[in-house]
Amino acid sequence: MNPLVALFRQADDVLRRGSSLARAQHRGWASSLGNSVLLILAFGMFYGGLMGTYGGVGGERIWQVVYSGVKVPLLLLATFVLSLPSFFVLNTLLGLRGDFARVVASLLATQAGLTVILASLAPVTAFWYVSGSGYQQAILFNGLMFAVASILAVPESPGRAGA
Repeated sequence: MNPLVALFRQADDVLRRGSSLARAQHRGWASSLGNSVLLILAFGMFYGGLMGTYGGVGGERIWQVVYSGVKVPLLLLATFVLSLPSFFVLNTLLGLRGDFARVVASLLATQAGLTVILASLAPVTAFWYVSGSGYQQAILFNGLMFAVASILAVPESPGRAGA
């Protein structure tokens, strides 16, 4: 299978919530974690690269695109790893240590969903850049895109589905 098609199928699984997590129990948590990290890297680099195109891509500006493309997945994965020890302690204190592997897989799947949603907002961001906004407005707009993606990536609880 084409690797790009496989990547988009994984993204589809994450966005449909549950199908990838249900399959993760059958094929092992390590595979699910690897798929989530791959999605965070691929789609995060895509949106980050687009963020770096604000001032154009000619000449030395191409390095800004590369730098921004690396920065977004690094931001998401580094904050996840930094918060994991305190989250583990909290789970242990609450007596939920046995579910920790499943919770980590779910959190990484949510982060992967966030980056896929963020990448889907890339055309809106590109349109904002082309419309001639200032640099400070572009920074605020990217913050808004991260906020929108964060809100949309939070899975809906089963109790709220009919509400």
